[in-house]
Amino acid sequence: MKRLALLVASALLATTLALIPYVAAWYETPVRSGSYSDGAGPAFNFGGSTKYGYNGPATDTHPQFYAGAETHTVCDASRCHVYDPASIKITVTGVDPNGVTLAGNRFPPLSALHSPSGGTYEEVMNFVYQSLVNLVPYGIGSDIAYLADSQPTQAEATSAWGQWTEGIVKVVDSGLEFGFQIQVDPTLSGSYRIHVVYHFVTHWRNGGDAFFFNDLSDDLIYCYNYCSYNIAPIHVRQGGYPVSGAELWIYDSGGYSRYHDWTDANGNAPGKWGLPGGTYTVKAQECESVYRPEPPGYDYFYFKGQTTVTIGPNTSPTVSVSNSGVRC
Repeated sequence: MKRLALLVASALLATTLALIPYVAAWYETPVRSGSYSDGAGPAFNFGGSTKYGYNGPATDTHPQFYAGAETHTVCDASRCHVYDPASIKITVTGVDPNGVTLAGNRFPPLSALHSPSGGTYEEVMNFVYQSLVNLVPYGIGSDIAYLADSQPTQAEATSAWGQWTEGIVKVVDSGLEFGFQIQVDPTLSGSYRIHVVYHFVTHWRNGGDAFFFNDLSDDLIYCYNYCSYNIAPIHVRQGGYPVSGAELWIYDSGGYSRYHDWTDANGNAPGKWGLPGGTYTVKAQECESVYRPEPPGYDYFYFKGQTTVTIGPNTSPTVSVSNSGVRC
């Protein structure tokens, strides 16, 4: 079976999630969309968006999200069911404020519903529909905003997903809404980062079987109690060259150390995740031998440097060190 692959790149969106402890309104990420045309004209289009309840720091330890994805294939007087939706899969992954990958069991309860149907109207599905209906010059039915028909879901080691797969009856329009939560650690405040992938498979039936694969994605941030940011990674340079074994610190505006480490062979250190927004000082030093003309010989001096950074957004600073004149 011939397999055709088509990847549509989508710019990632970092959306900061309402300065309230409850859902006062729903928000949607801008619709990610794509389309494909063949020699006969437009063939199919697809799109996705995720609905969320907070656009700033919040105290909800189980924030709810609904990711919606839809695809439409051409069906007009000249051709119909040349292309058919074969599958829609929505997958979510994430990291906590410390950059630790979230286990898949941090996303339930999971739900997945299919459209079009005569079921329940869903706002995010209508939001995607309104975008797709204007994407290419052929229509998509408004009933794609109405959901029913529960679909398979699964929480795996580091992800969770919902999926619809084509059945015996071929369709022109198909949509999937995947509902999930984040099980927040109540002892860990900061930014939980969520990555949503909308995966579409389209079945091409003109003279044989082939498949097109399309991916779109969204990135969202849920700020538990406050938004946090990263000073990571950190680079140490001397005269533009990497400095290995340099000692590093990050100090907050109160003078408290928030990070301590050493650079690797390439002059880099992982840095610190999950810091509250504000101003920080990054300091570095290394002990290096220096030739001393009088009396002739070598001596050891600290090479030091520092830089001040303000986060958010995230930053990856470079600290330049030079001879401090202080022996070590």
